[in-house]
Amino acid sequence: MIEFHCPACGKRLRTTEDKAGLTAPCTGCGSLVTVPEASPGVDWPESQDVDPASATGDELDEFKNCPMCGEQIRARATRCRYCGENLVGRDSTTLQLQPHRGQLILGLSIGSLVMCGFCGIVGLALSITSWVMASQDLAAMDEGRMDPSGRGLTRAGRIIARIQIVLLVLGVLAYIGFIAIMLISNPNAFQ
Repeated sequence: MIEFHCPACGKRLRTTEDKAGLTAPCTGCGSLVTVPEASPGVDWPESQDVDPASATGDELDEFKNCPMCGEQIRARATRCRYCGENLVGRDSTTLQLQPHRGQLILGLSIGSLVMCGFCGIVGLALSITSWVMASQDLAAMDEGRMDPSGRGLTRAGRIIARIQIVLLVLGVLAYIGFIAIMLISNPNAFQ
């Protein structure tokens, strides 16, 4: 293994000895770096920061999104320069993210608002379900296990669910207050 530092950014790079003399893009800054000759007697670990396939001298490089952080990186990168994710043996197209449920959560939340007028307990159940699902999904999106494109819908569903629960609690308190006022002002009102 050959280990060297990028002259532009100082990042430590490693590649196989057969790539000596070739140029490759630095995984830290993207600038082209010439791979130096191997130093005799140095045994480096097997991990690679420079993809041996990229050491071809070709300056044209394609880009892809990092499967962990979503930042744009070179297609041949073996490690994300933003989050440090190891990309060896991993293709971003094969990464399976759970599909988001933003539309479902938003629909449940809106349904809870509608159902509250007909049956408060059903509206409350839908609101609680929506709130719990939204919280779980947002956590999964933050951990990179779920498609983050539904984050806005999921947040909106959680906000509507919270508002619905507050409105339902206020409605119950207002009803109890109304009954209490009726009983205080006219104790025989319900006889």
